[in-house]
Amino acid sequence: MRIHPTEPFFCFAPQEAGDMEIAPGTKYVSRYRFIVHDGEPDKEFIESVWNDYANPSKVTVTAE
Repeated sequence: MRIHPTEPFFCFAPQEAGDMEIAPGTKYVSRYRFIVHDGEPDKEFIESVWNDYANPSKVTVTAE
């Protein structure tokens, strides 16, 4: 992610990690989660939020 130093936007550029190709007929899906906070970051909280995002709870709903 790049954060612009004087303008309020950022740009996520996956190409910075290396070559990227979206082949014809395939989907490209990106998912993001933003955490906004004031003050010093809390490592345990940030890790728990990341874990919840990366490994979401699985829920099964059944009709009775």
